[in-house]
Amino acid sequence: MLGFYTELGPYNFKYNKGDVKNRGIFTENKSAWNNNAHVLFIDQPLGTGFSFANSVFDHRINEHQVSLDFFNFLINFYNKYPEFKHRELYLAGESFAGHYIPAIANFLHATKIKIVRPDGIMIGNGWVDPFY
Repeated sequence: MLGFYTELGPYNFKYNKGDVKNRGIFTENKSAWNNNAHVLFIDQPLGTGFSFANSVFDHRINEHQVSLDFFNFLINFYNKYPEFKHRELYLAGESFAGHYIPAIANFLHATKIKIVRPDGIMIGNGWVDPFY
């Protein structure tokens, strides 16, 4: 939510330390991504962020599982909303997504089903150490 409110979304959140009753102030973000693109936030992998798993055995433990889940999500998304099929697709993430975004992009590029092709990837502050 911090990234949504302070980096990407339609509003900026400013902490108002001078007013105990109104600690937060929302202001319009004139540089918001949604001014020029459709933005969809996905908690990935299963069990992180606001997503949940029914048991510990449902958690994803490697990039292939994460990539397959994301691929299945995109297939279902495009089936439900075909009007977005022909729009550019950029995959973005930060921090540990430095592992997941390249893996997902590689999976989408290598799959025989050519419905989904990313036009590019973005990784901010990526944790890409191959030993973790």
